Amino acid sequence: MKAKVLDFCRREGLFSPGDRVICALSGGADSVALLAVLLELREELQISVEAAHFHHNLRGTEADRDAAFCRSLCQGLQIPFHLGKADSTAYQSGESLELRARQLRYGFLRSLPCDRIATAHTADDNTETVLQHLLRGSGLRGLSGIPVKTEILVRPLLPVTREEIETYLREKALTWVEDSTNREDFCQRNRLRHRVIPALQWEQPGLHSQVFRQSCLLRREDAFLDRLAEDLLQKAQTGECCYDRQILLRADPVLCDRALRLLLRSFYPADLAMAHVEELRKLLQSAKPSAQLSLPRGLMAQRRYGQLQIRERRAWSFPTTALQIPGETIIEDTGVKICCFFCENLQNFANTPFHFAVKYDMITQSRIFVRQRQEGDRFLMNGGFHKSLKKLLIEKKIPCDLRQRLPVFTSGQALLGVGGIGVSADHRAEEGQPALIISIEI
Repeated sequence: MKAKVLDFCRREGLFSPGDRVICALSGGADSVALLAVLLELREELQISVEAAHFHHNLRGTEADRDAAFCRSLCQGLQIPFHLGKADSTAYQSGESLELRARQLRYGFLRSLPCDRIATAHTADDNTETVLQHLLRGSGLRGLSGIPVKTEILVRPLLPVTREEIETYLREKALTWVEDSTNREDFCQRNRLRHRVIPALQWEQPGLHSQVFRQSCLLRREDAFLDRLAEDLLQKAQTGECCYDRQILLRADPVLCDRALRLLLRSFYPADLAMAHVEELRKLLQSAKPSAQLSLPRGLMAQRRYGQLQIRERRAWSFPTTALQIPGETIIEDTGVKICCFFCENLQNFANTPFHFAVKYDMITQSRIFVRQRQEGDRFLMNGGFHKSLKKLLIEKKIPCDLRQRLPVFTSGQALLGVGGIGVSADHRAEEGQPALIISIEI
């Protein structure tokens, strides 16, 4: 398995020499194997390895056991260990518990100073994901399965099956813990794992490896078609969010639909339903020179004779406002609420894009203000380099209609943090430090 992972990491360019890598450690077999193999490959890959565990406050004493196991494992391996903890049950109406837990977990992982975050997704997980997308109805992107890398997230175990992982752990005499919920059939993924996949493996014993190879092929083809669609959009673009109708319509209908899907993807964090793409194409084809189409989250697509334009139905604007500290600040007309409170000794805190801890001793001499983003805003990233906030919002796939509503926190000339992105690297409070906790609701 070690050789297989090393070859995959090099072929896909998952790491660069000198990378500080955080391994997401649940305590299960997959994540323990990931941590062990990355430690074995430290010298070949020229990386440093640390581990992080997130306690969701779910599953009672079993979750406490998992956190204790991960801490003990890292102590035995003599590597740095990071523990995050938050109440995953505090989620909003209409939001799934699974989604809330995932947001908190990845928010915590991204809050840690590192160059790469390695997660333990395997070939088995990829097969389950492909089947889920197949059942929902999906194009090439969904059937491509789990991405090998996204932003700073990397998945070194994607070509490895769970059977190979358990063999590796037995050879290394490594133990792990089992999540009891994995045995239950309350969610679709577990039902596929327990009922459907064994039947498919009876028909095709090498199922997981075969699906992974297919996913890699489809991912390359999907990326190629996306590049063609991006070229089409660039040729058609006549201004900001404005496109020449005839150039789009002269393209092959398949390529036109993909270009429209890419266009919508730049405004939304996830693909919209195909119905929205079809409605957008009908708008292009309409004989009415001033037709328009309402899209989710306050966006509108509009025909202006030979042009297609996508814009917000409402332009958001709010004045620079001093934060109530401690207390609650409500930004009128936006639906944004900001709560602030002090913490003298920060412990087991998980930063997320909308809930983060700022070093308060750095800003005690001036007030903290909240404002809209401005041209030229730059955000300090992990690693000590700045990135344009505009570019960062696009990379994070923040929906276009949310970008002007996201609060930017400043003190003097310093940008402390941004709702939806998190706290700036130079103002992030560390364990044991005095902190100001900023919590944002949008």
